[in-house]
Amino acid sequence: MTRYCLAFGLALLITGCEDQVIQDIIHLLDSAKSTIEEAKKMGGNIYAPELLGLAESELIISEKELQTQESKVFWRQDFSLALRLAHLAQIDAEKALSKTEEHHSGKPIDLPSSNISPLETLM
Repeated sequence: MTRYCLAFGLALLITGCEDQVIQDIIHLLDSAKSTIEEAKKMGGNIYAPELLGLAESELIISEKELQTQESKVFWRQDFSLALRLAHLAQIDAEKALSKTEEHHSGKPIDLPSSNISPLETLM
């Protein structure tokens, strides 16, 4: 009987920890979504399309991985990939927003390098 109580208690503890990880992932995903939307509203598709696209891809893959892991039996669940991708989505969304805000604040932005000198662009 004691063995079953211990196993049940351990299962509840593990499930409780996983619930916190799931909540952390959901919070990161929500934050990344709102940052992506803000960057898009400010013109992120023009000023930081690569970062914005990367953040959106990481967001989608993280959501799918979260769903995949939630569908597994609790002792087979591994949320580490979903958590890492959610972090990356948030970081890249913040970078895209920052790059877009730099454009709006008048600061110079990093443009793709080209062989044309600044004087040639004025001609």
